Amino acid sequence: ARLGLFKRSLLKVFNKFMSDFQTDLALPPVTSCLQVVIFCKRESFETYCRLNNNSASSSTIPSFYEYSSKRIIAFVTNEEHVARLYHEVIHQLIDYYTEILKQSLNLERSFWLQEGISSYYEALAKTDKSYKLDDFINWSRLIDSKECMFNINNYQPLSNIVGLTMNEYWNWYHEKTKSGANIAEQGKFSYALSWGFVYFLGHYNNGEYRNVLLKCLKKEFEGDSSKKYLEGLFSEIHKKTLYEIEAEFKKFIINLN
Repeated sequence: ARLGLFKRSLLKVFNKFMSDFQTDLALPPVTSCLQVVIFCKRESFETYCRLNNNSASSSTIPSFYEYSSKRIIAFVTNEEHVARLYHEVIHQLIDYYTEILKQSLNLERSFWLQEGISSYYEALAKTDKSYKLDDFINWSRLIDSKECMFNINNYQPLSNIVGLTMNEYWNWYHEKTKSGANIAEQGKFSYALSWGFVYFLGHYNNGEYRNVLLKCLKKEFEGDSSKKYLEGLFSEIHKKTLYEIEAEFKKFIINLN
């Protein structure tokens, strides 16, 4: 019964992602097996992480996408863990299409886009309804986004978020973790703002900026997404600076309910 639940969950998020982006981005069908390893015991999950020198394991990280093996490694026992599993499926799909479409060997994965879209699909774990990209909210990420915006000490400027790469974030994470620093709050807000910006691009003013989201995701698959590219899109298509977009973004998230 549990395996059936996992299968339905994985297919649900896979089909939703493809429904949202396959046509717009002209994505070819997935032809390879997308592998997932699911542990039902925390001890087994921790042992795997330790034996494979993977420091991603912690009480707050029940699953992760293992880029080296192209597999999702997960510990799943509850709804929160299923939401995290959905998150990792998106990482796997983005990596799959990056391997097919990349135009550079020196990949710079964009943190806001990868983690923002992955966090967006976590919301599928909370409902069985059929949604479009701009129709549902990841409430836990929204609450964190608002908390961050209302507290100037926690807020991370949009220029910093969109300029951060995956490697930079995880290098910071591992360095701080080894030093014993408590970084849970800062990490939480980085993910929340990334989710918020993706949701903003898909939803603001009836999808006014969805073209920016689509172009950035396509560029991410090609391995060449960057802050400069994002700023260029806003300037060329919408005649706005990133600073102007940030003001709209903050107002949108604060008023979202």
